[in-house]
Amino acid sequence: MTDKKNKKKHTGRAKRAAKRRLHLFLKALLRPVFELLFHVRVLGKENYPKDRPVLLITNHLCNLDIPMILFRTPGYKRAIAKKELGNNKLFKLFASSVGVIFIDRGATDLEATREILTTLKEGDNLSLFPEGTRNRVNTELQELKPGGAMFALKGGAVVVPVMIYRRQKFFGGNYMYIDKGRRLSDLFGERADAGKLEAATKVMAAMMQGAKDTLADIVENRRWTALRRQKSARKRQSRLYARQAKKGLAALRKESKTLARA
Repeated sequence: MTDKKNKKKHTGRAKRAAKRRLHLFLKALLRPVFELLFHVRVLGKENYPKDRPVLLITNHLCNLDIPMILFRTPGYKRAIAKKELGNNKLFKLFASSVGVIFIDRGATDLEATREILTTLKEGDNLSLFPEGTRNRVNTELQELKPGGAMFALKGGAVVVPVMIYRRQKFFGGNYMYIDKGRRLSDLFGERADAGKLEAATKVMAAMMQGAKDTLADIVENRRWTALRRQKSARKRQSRLYARQAKKGLAALRKESKTLARA
């Protein structure tokens, strides 16, 4: 029994690794085409965690949101899509091969839930739309579904809001903002009872609204120049600290050698 479980676990990891390689290959291949068709300015890239699994929570305005998130945010990530999108067998085969997880929104989909939690616990990133459906009316946030909070708590990943400014159109300009994240499991633990799910969902909604307001302020007041200057200043400061640390280390070594000779 144990051997069967280990074999199944190993096979699952091998499949996920193959999906990761194909995803990154296609991302490198298709990204130039995507950038030609869709002009998206990404703000806040420095806020994206690079050493921990990430759960991206994103507002949902149109069908192009999924490729925008996959192509314009750093690294490899899987995405959650509604089961109905997999009705086209060819599309489902392609999407599944690059890591998309199809979920039945109208029922308790245990298989998809296990795959999502395994993805996060094994260190891969995941993108989801916690509103559950597109906002076809305006760009305001809709009420969040509790499923996203459950994945955040049980998966233990860093929850990172990524907000899209407007509905994307071919050859149209747009903006995306990556805000700072937090681990909700640090606040509530990994046990997802009804009370914790409700509280965690409210925290996620507040994080998304805060990121949305920040993005609106940046775009409407054209603050990206100031942000770029701040980023350059931080880089210069980091280089200065590195040089000072190097000089300090060299001085200590020199002093040690002098003491050793004495």
